[in-house]
Amino acid sequence: MNLSPFPIQRLLFACMITFSATVVSAALVFEYDATLDTPGDGIWQDEVGSQDVTFNNGNTSPASISGSSYFNKAYEFGGSTIEAGTGDDALWKNLGASGASGASYEIWFRADGLKSLNQVLITNGGTGKGFSLSLGTDGSILALAKDSSGSNPDLNLNSTSLLSTGEDIEFTQIVLTINENGTNTVGSLYINGLLDGSQTINLSNFAYDGGAAGGFADRINTDVGGVHPDNTVGLGGRDDVNSTFTNLTGDIALVRMYDTALTAGDVSTLYGAVIPEPSTMFLALGGLLATLVFSRRRSCK
Repeated sequence: MNLSPFPIQRLLFACMITFSATVVSAALVFEYDATLDTPGDGIWQDEVGSQDVTFNNGNTSPASISGSSYFNKAYEFGGSTIEAGTGDDALWKNLGASGASGASYEIWFRADGLKSLNQVLITNGGTGKGFSLSLGTDGSILALAKDSSGSNPDLNLNSTSLLSTGEDIEFTQIVLTINENGTNTVGSLYINGLLDGSQTINLSNFAYDGGAAGGFADRINTDVGGVHPDNTVGLGGRDDVNSTFTNLTGDIALVRMYDTALTAGDVSTLYGAVIPEPSTMFLALGGLLATLVFSRRRSCK
């Protein structure tokens, strides 16, 4: 049987399309997908809402990348504020606002390597109200959130999993969920579809004040959401932002934000939509091959 008009690459791509249509319990509010983004305009377009991220006179186009089997485009960040993407004070502000049931943040990234400072992946708000996700100096993920001007973060999660780094490794999925319920609010951190840790906190109004823009891969001058300067938050030393956080050197391919807390099943579904289990991919490929063979036999009659 001649399969030349239908090479294996097309079949694998069809498998990816099959698993890309995912259904989760939370509504997708903002989405930034490097593969879908318009090159050359200096903006990372929000594919769902209207909160585009503007690059600071540097990174203007998603780049073709190597080393990943599931992403072919990403924005490359070289550790400079000029290259980072930022918005205004209102960016993503209403997620988790009073009366809401929380929020969820999903980011797919890879870092070129570890640094002596925590590398900011995503941040919004400031030291009064805000949140951030960062790659720690040891390869762990640090999730912080605050809803007041107190001296310490309300949410302070440091992953037990340590991430590998490198310019040509596969991307890692990080998900932070905030299940808002006053004194019983639960923050959960997931890595590659699996729960790494959770914390019950008193977080009654997970909205953000001004004072710092939201953005990707950027320390946002001297503010990182959820950090209170000069207070220890778990990675050792002072968390004075100037001496503890820096901009990401690495790639970001996809960022999504949801209006409520994703469930563990939701997170697993989102991970599997990008990186299917080998057995699932084999079954899907087998089904496509069977369909192809059947169609070609009918066409030969």
